[in-house]
Amino acid sequence: MGHVIEYHTLDRNADRNQFIADMDEVVRAEDYLEGGYYDGSQLTWHDDTVYDTREDAEQAIKGFIRYDYDDHAVLFHDTDDLELKPSKARQAMEERLNRLILEREQYIAAHHVNARASEFIGCAHCGSRISRKYLRSDDCPVCGHELRPKSTLDRIASFDKRIRSLSLRLREDKQAAERKASGKAPVRWLVKTEYHC
Repeated sequence: MGHVIEYHTLDRNADRNQFIADMDEVVRAEDYLEGGYYDGSQLTWHDDTVYDTREDAEQAIKGFIRYDYDDHAVLFHDTDDLELKPSKARQAMEERLNRLILEREQYIAAHHVNARASEFIGCAHCGSRISRKYLRSDDCPVCGHELRPKSTLDRIASFDKRIRSLSLRLREDKQAAERKASGKAPVRWLVKTEYHC
C-alpha cells in the first residue's frame, strides 16, 4: 500500500483521453487487490499559460494543488533537449565546485581518527580512551560523540557552506540560461498524477 505522485511529460498535441486511459490501466494494475482506478475528473488541464522551464511548471502545479489527488497539467517550454553551451563563468564555477568537493574529501580522509599517530584516541565527551585500531568511524563507540577536534569539524563545515553557496549560484545560472533559451524549446505538457496503490 502506498501513495504515488508522478510527473509525466507529454507532447502538446497528445491525446488527453488516451493519457487518462493509460493512467487508469496503470492504476488498475498497481491496485488490483483493492479495485483501484484513475478518475480522470481529478485532472485539470491549464492551457492558458506557458511556463518558461520545467521547474517553473512544477512550482505552478504545486500552487494549484488544494487537496490530495488534485491533479493538474500545465504547458511549459521543455529545455531539457536543448544543447545549452555553458558560459565561461559557469565552467569556472563548475571547476571550482569540483575542486572544493575533492579538497573536502581529501581533508576528511586526512583528518580521520585512524590517520592519527597516537595508539589511543581519547573522547573529550565521556573521557574514554579507545585503541585506534578498533575504531571504524569518527564517533566514540562508547557515547557516540564525535572524536575529531572542533577545529576539524569547523573546517568541514566551512567546506560544506562554500559548496552549498557555489551549488546554488550554479543552479541559478543554469535556470537563467534555460529561461533565456526557452523560446527555442518545444512546448509540452507537464502532468502531475497522484494515486493510491
